[in-house]
Amino acid sequence: MPDIPGKDKTLHVLAYFTAAILILLGFLRRVRFTEILILVLWLLILGIVDEWTQPYFNRTCDFFDWLSDMGGVAAGTAVVVTLCLVKRRALFQY
Repeated sequence: MPDIPGKDKTLHVLAYFTAAILILLGFLRRVRFTEILILVLWLLILGIVDEWTQPYFNRTCDFFDWLSDMGGVAAGTAVVVTLCLVKRRALFQY
């Protein structure tokens, strides 16, 4: 594979963005702050474990990869919360 600067960080953001959206949509019936907080913290801990286990697979543990994971989780969470709020607002208009 060609070495493209920043590609690794982009893949981290996309992976955790997708994971956050799928997990939050799978578990939420309503937008509840505690549920969102627990699932976001779970994803952030998963990112830490992912980075800590990198040396077992001949890869490097990188703090900035974890920051990219956090960015993906934040963006995915924002998308789901926004969609839930828009959906609820649309339901209340009728």
